[in-house]
Amino acid sequence: MQNRRKEDIFYESLIRKSPFGFALHKIILGEDGEPIDYEFIDVNQAYEKITGLKKSELTGKNISDFYSLENTEIKNRIKFFGEV
Repeated sequence: MQNRRKEDIFYESLIRKSPFGFALHKIILGEDGEPIDYEFIDVNQAYEKITGLKKSELTGKNISDFYSLENTEIKNRIKFFGEV
């Protein structure tokens, strides 16, 4: 097993047990370098409860697998996440 710092274990535990929804995404860029989609890498249980979607249904999938990229809210979210 890999040696893990106490801080890493603490923060991971904090996120997993948090009552607030947490999702880790990977931004997908187009050929022009602009964000065009994002992939779900991880979510906590609170996120599952809020969205009604399970981690196993989300991980490895893109937001475009669930919503049209023409949806204004989704476009804005992708742009915002890309700026972060």
